[in-house]
Amino acid sequence: MKLLGQNYIDLEGNLLHICQLILHASDIKHTRLNLSRAIEKHLDPISLVAVQDVLKDYGVESAGVRLGEYAYEDFETPFVCALQRKHWPNAALTLVTEMGKQDISFWDPEKRRQEIVY
Repeated sequence: MKLLGQNYIDLEGNLLHICQLILHASDIKHTRLNLSRAIEKHLDPISLVAVQDVLKDYGVESAGVRLGEYAYEDFETPFVCALQRKHWPNAALTLVTEMGKQDISFWDPEKRRQEIVY
């Protein structure tokens, strides 16, 4: 669905997809239904905290870090972070899968596909 020339970003669906990508990459068995229910019952179902809490239920340990003095290159991939583009009313979550010297590969929540930016 397009809204004022942009794709609609379903933030809850986006979070579900990111969690699924992480669980698949970690070879952790799960069902979409149970994962969706875990997200829906979270107090803040479209936040980084929700990602951390839901994945913890599946045995995936993680830590929340403010970027501050760090650079994205300092983190192991994959990692989840917020992404904001000028034409979006709100930030969306993304999964960064690879960091190169000159490029970054991440899940684009608007286009719903993997993207590489140089």
